[in-house]
Amino acid sequence: MQVSAQISKGCRGVGYTLRTPPRKHGWLERITGNGPDRTVSYTLKIGDRDEEGAKALGELRDRGVNLAANALAQSADHILSFFTMLLRETGFYVGALNLHQALTGNGEPVCTPVPLPPGRPVLTGRACTTRA
Repeated sequence: MQVSAQISKGCRGVGYTLRTPPRKHGWLERITGNGPDRTVSYTLKIGDRDEEGAKALGELRDRGVNLAANALAQSADHILSFFTMLLRETGFYVGALNLHQALTGNGEPVCTPVPLPPGRPVLTGRACTTRA
């Protein structure tokens, strides 16, 4: 896992960013040197028995992963709320279709609104014929 950060005042890390690991190069690219340009990077290695160092490195890793986890959680929440609203709206339209089908099946009159161009408000009506 690769995480990058900037150093602020007081030697504190800020601006943690989770990075995509570099692509591994084949043996031919390594021998000929025709692989992509490499940027300078630093690696931190911790001794096998350095528990405090491992703890500090774990905290740095958690900060980098936390940003990605929060973004993923927010995306999942947005998608879930979209499908929840879609379910509710679809339920409304299915109910309207069922009502229309029930009314016309019993021979009851139904009316459909006619949209008018924007402008001043208009309210008109006419009598519906009912069955005898």
